[in-house]
Amino acid sequence: FDKVQLSHFTCNHPNIGQDIFAHELGHVFSELVSRGNSSEESAKKFLERRQCVSSLYKVPDHEGAYSKKHPFDHFRTEEDMADFFAAQVHNFKKDKETGISMCALLPVSDGAYQDIPIENRSYDNHSSAFIRIIREAYFKGVDLGENCQRIMKKNQHLWDFKDCK
Repeated sequence: FDKVQLSHFTCNHPNIGQDIFAHELGHVFSELVSRGNSSEESAKKFLERRQCVSSLYKVPDHEGAYSKKHPFDHFRTEEDMADFFAAQVHNFKKDKETGISMCALLPVSDGAYQDIPIENRSYDNHSSAFIRIIREAYFKGVDLGENCQRIMKKNQHLWDFKDCK
């Protein structure tokens, strides 16, 4: 983790690109903490938040071979923590836009979002686009509509929503 690679999309869409860059910096910071290259106070705060983020899945849905940096990690912890890190960076910005960057992940057809995946893919260590969108909105303090609230409630046996600050 001695560099961060940015895509053409990230550089040409700065509002979304800032959040993508912050997500990638979350991976860098995670690596620094796991190597012991951060202050004790920073590592403590980071690990407390990481454990909280890891607990957002009430039942981790995949226990395959993966890099487990910390005892409480599961298959999606690293990516979920990078998403959380990006939302926290966003919350410190003075000129906050309330857009949800994760919406850029969704397929669009005729100007409408299509087939928003709710369930996680077993081979992907990223949470589903829907979960990432809901969590980003929740972490950024964006008001979630009634439909999203219903889906969250319906799946509360699987997912938890807390701000992990």
